[in-house]
Amino acid sequence: PRGPVPFAVAAQLGLAPGAEVIIRDRIMGDPATGRPTQLATSYLPADLADELPVLAARDTGPGGIYDRMEEAGLGPILRQESITTRQPTMTEARKLGMTAGIALLRIIRLATSPAGRPLEVNDTRMHGDEFEISYPLRRHPSAGEELP
Repeated sequence: PRGPVPFAVAAQLGLAPGAEVIIRDRIMGDPATGRPTQLATSYLPADLADELPVLAARDTGPGGIYDRMEEAGLGPILRQESITTRQPTMTEARKLGMTAGIALLRIIRLATSPAGRPLEVNDTRMHGDEFEISYPLRRHPSAGEELP
């Protein structure tokens, strides 16, 4: 569905606060138990969805919206993520079955085209006590150089 972009997301997408975006809300979980484990909300610029109507579809096909964008020549998509924690809202806690005192782990991802066009902001929220974030760190080649 279409709706107004939240203030905190507008700048990341290069939009004015309240501008129209496509909002994709999803609840993900364990298929075997049906237990919800993650909430994910994607915000996509409305003009992008007008170019690629499949982005607003409930089922965007194998590989999801990123594959559809790359097939349309917007890739390879670049991603930057920020990881934060906060207390869940009452709605988030209810949807995820969280008890009081558990922090919500958030991964906020900005996806852009190689030319720098903002394509999506994704806000994924999950139990802070059930997930771990791990990624490799690489030393920049300049770290071995002597300073002048």
